[in-house]
Amino acid sequence: MTFSSELSAFENLPYPVPFAYYPNPVTRHLQVKWTADNRERCTLKLTTMTGVQVKQIFLDGGQEYSWPMDDLPEGIYVLILTSHAVQKGYKIIKI
Repeated sequence: MTFSSELSAFENLPYPVPFAYYPNPVTRHLQVKWTADNRERCTLKLTTMTGVQVKQIFLDGGQEYSWPMDDLPEGIYVLILTSHAVQKGYKIIKI
């Protein structure tokens, strides 16, 4: 069985998104990095599969963050990245 980390509900972009996250599945902390130009800010929202937002942060270009996940129950979440140029979703598994 294989899993794709990108959600098919979001259109595939013709260029790579300057964003990285790991590990997935996650247990304690999700490392996120927004590698865009330092003047560009992004919003990261973590939602349940039913669309309920459980966390949100803002990152400036070049910024990394260790996002605590200890307080979340096990399950599948959607990480939505939004910047002025892109909106993309990623499936996150919390174990």
